[in-house]
Amino acid sequence: MKILFVCPSKKLFNNPFIIELSSAMKKLGYQVNTSVSEFWKHPYNYDIIHIQWPHAIFNFSTPTTTEIIQLKKHFDNIRGQVQLIYTRHNEKPHYNNDKNLRECYKLVEESVDAIIHLGKYGIDELKKRFSQTQHFIIPHHIYENIYNIKISKKEARTKLHIPLNDFVILSFGAFRNIEEAQMIIDSFKIVQIPNKRLIAPSIGQPLNLYVRRRNIFKWISAWRKSFQLKRKHIYFSKKFVEDKEVSYYFAACDVVLIQRKKILNSGNLPLAFYFSKVVIGPNIGNVGITLRETNNYTFNPNKLNSITSAIEKAYRSDRSSIEKANYLYAKEKFTLNKIALMHINVYNLKSATIIQYT
Repeated sequence: MKILFVCPSKKLFNNPFIIELSSAMKKLGYQVNTSVSEFWKHPYNYDIIHIQWPHAIFNFSTPTTTEIIQLKKHFDNIRGQVQLIYTRHNEKPHYNNDKNLRECYKLVEESVDAIIHLGKYGIDELKKRFSQTQHFIIPHHIYENIYNIKISKKEARTKLHIPLNDFVILSFGAFRNIEEAQMIIDSFKIVQIPNKRLIAPSIGQPLNLYVRRRNIFKWISAWRKSFQLKRKHIYFSKKFVEDKEVSYYFAACDVVLIQRKKILNSGNLPLAFYFSKVVIGPNIGNVGITLRETNNYTFNPNKLNSITSAIEKAYRSDRSSIEKANYLYAKEKFTLNKIALMHINVYNLKSATIIQYT
């Protein structure tokens, strides 16, 4: 079986989700390629074409109207000749309401043979909209071969110059808009916890170019505020955190706070579980469902007191028991080999070991 992930190559798109999953499938004996040009030029060379993010088809740029027309024709030509699979990471593009990008997502959903959902949220709605499409649930895998969970909290805090007795909250990954940054800063400022410290490496980095163009002055203001608050135990970084450093951030923290106001899925949740960390996140999408089912902590992202309440509950909780349960949950549900096999079952349209909605 030959499988194509429609994404830029590793040199251009160093995403651990794709890197780990494709590596696991190769170890199982399958041929896996990651390419955008192969999707357009040589689609018939593959048995499976798997789309993870619709706009990856256009190298993560916003497509033109002409390109959308070309995509529709391409789907019309290859549909039925190769098996088309789509993993629904997001309900819609992040903070980019461009009509062509929305149409790109719509075309992908309408054209594929099967949709993989990372959790239960929204699957019934999609089942009604696309009743002829097969629907499967496969969770987000953990990055077992990239991050080191054996680093102790003491070792990590020594490296990052964090006092051992501080209560450390980690908000990891890009902040997609000013509202997310403001939500985290404001909730941290007023939460009633002694020796508190927030690690938010990307809070001063406007990584989303679409947001940057629209809100550059707000981002500058937020970055300055973050700098001023560094003396008040908020830590941030001016540069991208390399993979080899990520493990230290997760090992050093007491809890992981997912900083999203709008969300369907988050790779930080399984990663935090893998590192045996308590997780606090928005009560939205699959994130909210998983956190509720595992006795972690949720909040309403539109209510500041809800966020601070969740943080304070996590602080007062018996974190050791939740940490142990989270790790065991990750090892049971999210291991890389298990997730890779579940994908292969979908490719073969075998549903014995996964949830299928028909």
